[in-house]
Amino acid sequence: MVPLKKMTSYFSRTQEFLASSWDNYKANKQTNKKVKTAFLAILFADIAESTRIYDTLGDKSAQNIIAACLFLLSKVTVQLQGKVIKTAGDEVMCTFPTANDAVKAAKAMHQAVDQMPVVDKSGLFPPNIRIGIHSGPVIIKGKAVFGDAVN
Repeated sequence: MVPLKKMTSYFSRTQEFLASSWDNYKANKQTNKKVKTAFLAILFADIAESTRIYDTLGDKSAQNIIAACLFLLSKVTVQLQGKVIKTAGDEVMCTFPTANDAVKAAKAMHQAVDQMPVVDKSGLFPPNIRIGIHSGPVIIKGKAVFGDAVN
């Protein structure tokens, strides 16, 4: 026979677990009301060989160049009715209403970066960018997007 003290402890842990589960369920139910879905084009752009840029130019100069590139990529995104979802390190993630819009933005991004003035003689400027585009259904939660099209 199980001692009463152990049973009381078991029931109190079970009660805590059930209460916590119920609170999580209610929180998710409220959050899910704010979740939208859409069919979007997701564009990822990153600055090629950024590590080499840092190694060659040093942290401060390289960071200035990377920041200038990300600013241009973000500016092009907004000008072409896209949304910047996030920037991280040397990359930007954006969404566009259609794949055609994303392709137009990719072309404009390449042109914008190519027109950046040369500020050094390292041969690394203007930087090259790599762009990938995927379209499909996404989940929109706040400013973030999730789903297979994003992955």
